[in-house]
Amino acid sequence: MSMIPFEDLFVINIGAVGDLDYGVTGGIKKRVHLAAIDAVGALKFKASEFLEYLPLDKVIAGRAGPRRFYVRKYQGCSSLLQPKMHLVKKYGLERFYELEKELEVDCITLKQLLETHQWPRVDFLKTDAEGMDLEIIQGLETKFLAEALVIQAELRFEPFYESEPYFHEALTSLHENGFELMALRPEIWKPKTHFQRFHRDGQNTWADCFFVRKIGCFSNGCARNLKQTIARQIAICAMVGFRSYGEHLLESNIQLFSNDDRAFLLSVVQPIALEQSLKAGRKQRLKRILKHVRALIWGRKAASLSSQDFELFHVVR
Repeated sequence: MSMIPFEDLFVINIGAVGDLDYGVTGGIKKRVHLAAIDAVGALKFKASEFLEYLPLDKVIAGRAGPRRFYVRKYQGCSSLLQPKMHLVKKYGLERFYELEKELEVDCITLKQLLETHQWPRVDFLKTDAEGMDLEIIQGLETKFLAEALVIQAELRFEPFYESEPYFHEALTSLHENGFELMALRPEIWKPKTHFQRFHRDGQNTWADCFFVRKIGCFSNGCARNLKQTIARQIAICAMVGFRSYGEHLLESNIQLFSNDDRAFLLSVVQPIALEQSLKAGRKQRLKRILKHVRALIWGRKAASLSSQDFELFHVVR
């Protein structure tokens, strides 16, 4: 625990139903405060693995107050917003969007959530809110949004809900607040047609989008302790499966860290292929690769790699 080069990590997961525990090493989860929020679904996180775990059935919105929440047959389609029925029919999703019930709910904002639980900031914000993602992020308000390091949001190229913004509108808003798009995982849907099941093409409808705060766009508080800020950002990238970008952050800011910090953070961003190879017993090749990596990080002459080692070293997850 004492080796971890940052203090507490604050994570908010909105629309957490079905999500599993984050796959990070080195006791990082014992530094994590996790608020897992879902209005209708059962959560699957293991509370004992986190420093603080808040399972909440609140409805988060961009503004506080009473609103109507629509519970659908498939819980993951439930939302404060009504779907566009012509798009529901376009993709043959009628059975998923059958209305189960309507609830009158008292919405809260992220700012209220943070203040209620006395959290100083949110480092990683994940939203899967069926059309409400940008409204929720904007409801964080400037003070807390300026402290956020990574945001994962479900954004649509073809807005599926009434009043939902387009992808490019959310992208512009986040860019103006100091974030850049680091990666996206697109979802392709096929329209419901006679030959639907035979088609191999489709339409990009939405994507899980990952935004990281740009270097130089940190708040005054984050900039004053840049070492811990970058270390938290590296840990979050590893948590959400972007170890390559985490390693880039480490190498780009290597001067901030002691040798012990470097070794720890290197273990956090170590490629999955290396972990699997360790389990398979290919230790000698891995020793050569790790020697090469350490040489790069500490500025020494890099070790030579065989062609097989080189391929393993450059595996993309």
